[in-house]
Amino acid sequence: MDYSDYTLVSFGDSFTFGQGTIPHYNDTDYDREYWKEQCHANSYTKFISDKLNFKDVINLGIPGNSNTNIVFQIENYLRNNNNDKVFVLYNLTQQARTSVHLYDPKYERFALENISINNFDKRQNQLDLKWFNKYFD
Repeated sequence: MDYSDYTLVSFGDSFTFGQGTIPHYNDTDYDREYWKEQCHANSYTKFISDKLNFKDVINLGIPGNSNTNIVFQIENYLRNNNNDKVFVLYNLTQQARTSVHLYDPKYERFALENISINNFDKRQNQLDLKWFNKYFD
């Protein structure tokens, strides 16, 4: 199949994102955009895109992502981009990760929270939009 007219759009967790393909940043001294760019450039999504000659590639992997959110992302992406020629690639993660959508009265809309029941890092359930901007292309 000729993929040269298609955009490869991938969804998943840190594996999809490309985390671990380069050394992790130091919290006190790093360029977040450069780190994100390098992770995406070394991800399996980019590798597949290059090997199969896709027109473009969009990596929507998020470290710590849950299966619920991955499916939610795919559905929303396809609903909002239904005229685009896309090839969807997704990677599911461990079942222990869950997502909840909680109403945020400050923004008058629902906000997504990722929670991992086997991860005791309390920062993971205090996510905000800045967190998504850190990882999305």
